[in-house]
Amino acid sequence: MTISRDRKAVIKSMALAGKSQGEIAQVTKLSNSTVSRHLKLITGFSYKSRSGNKMILSCRDERMLARMYNQGTITRLWEGVEYAETRLGKKISTTTVKSALKNQGLRCHNSPMKPDLTAENKKERLKFAKQYKDWTAENWRSVVFTDETSCYTYGPRLHFTHFRSDDVPLQTGHMVPSAHFGGLKQSMWAGMTYDGLLKCVLYDSSLNSVKYIEVLNESLKDFMSRHKNFKIVQDNASYHTSVETIAWFSERDFKLVAIPPNSPDLNPIENLWGSFKRRLYSSDLRHMNRTQFKQHIKREWNRIPGSYYEGLVDSMHDRIKAVIKAKGGNTKY
Repeated sequence: MTISRDRKAVIKSMALAGKSQGEIAQVTKLSNSTVSRHLKLITGFSYKSRSGNKMILSCRDERMLARMYNQGTITRLWEGVEYAETRLGKKISTTTVKSALKNQGLRCHNSPMKPDLTAENKKERLKFAKQYKDWTAENWRSVVFTDETSCYTYGPRLHFTHFRSDDVPLQTGHMVPSAHFGGLKQSMWAGMTYDGLLKCVLYDSSLNSVKYIEVLNESLKDFMSRHKNFKIVQDNASYHTSVETIAWFSERDFKLVAIPPNSPDLNPIENLWGSFKRRLYSSDLRHMNRTQFKQHIKREWNRIPGSYYEGLVDSMHDRIKAVIKAKGGNTKY
């Protein structure tokens, strides 16, 4: 393989700076063997002999291990240890696994909560994305994104991590199935637009069509009466799509944008919940009574900076493109 003069200069300067062959290969986008062959041609250059124990994993072993992590077949460090013992016949420690993954350009990522999409889900998501692929930022700025969530006095759920290269898309094994958890619970409904946040509505009982319409009357109705050209995004919860709820929207001539099932990445208010809850849980909530907790929720909701939700709304075009690229599968959003 012919190497350009610029790449040769980069290889030489990085080698003289003490960088490893793996680091040089990653920066120059060349294979380790190509970098190694070129370094041998540099007059007067040689790596110092390594001190310490002999390397347990070969470069080939490291590449095989990295491939398993990138595919999501294995995700935890201890799984890498087991893989090395059962498939490679070598006893190693978790430290060796971490070093091998680092050499191959992998780093630790938080494992996101993502829906387990069926083939039908992917088909509907792709259809939706193609339908709205020509919408501009101005179109999405005339949309109200709504959703419900629950807050707890005992804070957020645990999170998990996995290893993968930055340029490798999320695989099934990299994700954690969504799950609910307990604690002192407070439910809320809210909406956001590019221009501002709607009043959040707190409720204590489970929602049904009647209760949901009461929530809409308390916040959304007033907003929509002043913004006739706006459309409304909501998910596919049963009380969102019931006959009574649809009739409520139709009687007021409110237009809906129906996102497909299992598509939180197509409703950017889902990301707003994350920012909101980080602010919410930064305080000690454990000793709050329900009244105090409700006051705290409303206070933190109104403190969310405008620059954040403006960016979320403007990300809709990129979200649509990402769904099309993933052929209806999960995206990074």
